[in-house]
Formats: sequence, C-alpha cells, structure tokens
Amino acid sequence: MTEEMVRIENVQIGDDQIEAIRDKNEGWVVVKRMCEALGVDANGQKQRLDNSSWATTCIIHAVGNDGKQREMFCLSVKSVPMWLATLQTSRLNKTIRPKIEQFQREAAEILFRWAEQRPPAKMPTHLEALEGWTAELRHSIALEEENKNLAVITQKQEEQLALEAPKVKNYEKFLSTDGDYSLQAAAEILKWGRQRMINTLLNKVWFRNPNGEIVPYQQYIDRDLFKVKSGTYFNEVTSKTNSYVKTVVTPKGLEFLSNHLETSEALN
Repeated sequence: MTEEMVRIENVQIGDDQIEAIRDKNEGWVVVKRMCEALGVDANGQKQRLDNSSWATTCIIHAVGNDGKQREMFCLSVKSVPMWLATLQTSRLNKTIRPKIEQFQREAAEILFRWAEQRPPAKMPTHLEALEGWTAELRHSIALEEENKNLAVITQKQEEQLALEAPKVKNYEKFLSTDGDYSLQAAAEILKWGRQRMINTLLNKVWFRNPNGEIVPYQQYIDRDLFKVKSGTYFNEVTSKTNSYVKTVVTPKGLEFLSNHLETSEALN
C-alpha cells in the first residue's frame, strides 16, 4: 500500500469510461468505478482483492477532473485479468453477464495499451470479425488443397524414381571413375551390340575410322557428346611402349545416342 498524489484519467472500454491512474509508468484502475461499470458490489470486491495474494492494490490520493482530491482504492492493471477471470458469470445476474464477459475479453488489452501509452487497438466489428474468420477459413482450405496436390505430385515422383532406379543402377555399373562410358559399356546400356553401334555411328557420319581407330568428328567432341583419350602402354611381349587412342561416351552423349539410335533420326 502506497500513497501518491496523481491525476485521474478516463479509459474507454466498450461503452464505459473507467477511471484509471498512471503512476511511474505503472497503471492502476479505480476499483469502485470499475465495479459500478460491471454492476457488482464495490465493497465486496474490495474485500476479495484485499484477501487475494495475487492482487496488487494500493490507496492513491488523486486529483479528479473537478480539481478535488480523492482517496481511491486501486488495483494494478497487471492484476485486472486475474480479477475479471474470478468473476463467475454463472453466479451473477443475467443482465450483467454480457458486460462482464466483454470486459474479460477486452479490458486487459485496452488497459495495458493505456498504461504503456500506446494507441488503443481498433476493436473489430462483428462483420469484420466474421470476414476475418472467413478469410482464415478460405486460407486453411487452400493450404489443405495445396498439400493434397503436393502429396499427389510427390507420389508420382516416387513412382517415377522407382521406375528409373534400375536404369540408373545399370548406368552406374558401367560408369568410369571420371564419369564417362566406354563404347562397349554404352552399347550394353543401350542394348545394342558393340559392332552394330559402331557401324551405325560410321554410317550416320558421326564417327570416322582413320588408321583403324574409331573416333568422332570434331563437331561432336565440341558438343561434349564424346571424348577422345590418348595415352601409352608397355607391351611386355615386344618390350616396347605403344600409344593408343580411346573414344568414350559422356553422360550427355549417352542420352543423345539413346534418343537418336532408337528413333533412327539423323544428327543433322
């Protein structure tokens, strides 16, 4: 309990004006005036609050709008929600129940804003509340529909992955360490015989055969469809070091061959 000399202010809650006092950034409500607005007995509520450990109360000497000093029993705005929650509407007169229920919904937010000197929140009308609820419902329905569509897409993707898995596994089996395929491996993946595929490559003028080496034309190397690798090896029979040229198929080239060999389309 403290005693202070401050000025009374009016705070609008619904159709009622509640007397309140702001002191050192803390807000207080005048219990008697709030009880009058609620239609409950002020003396009885004062006794309840005095005997409640959760209620922060005090006597404040304040100056009213008429300039007169008054001694008032006040309750901290921080204790207002608990106080209103303990007012059991089922035990009160039916005529005052709507007012108490309105204060239980709105008073705490309004008083907190007032105490912190924030502008009052605009309370939505019944129509605005209904429109807000409708918008939320539509949004919820839209999200649910989107989730259903995503579930269908995900299922189709999983089915497609299951179909592609054996093919991918087969490709990986023949894949070299540097990510390319030998002509033999490419022929096995495409289910073509090696010689048949080489003949087709030569007939379509994609490859040439200089000095017995099967190599692609430069334009197809530039398109990153094939690579030509060269190197040397030691021949233990002749005890000589020989050179070699090897053509490999890139992943892009394998896809190209798969499309064009199956459809027999010409490259150009």
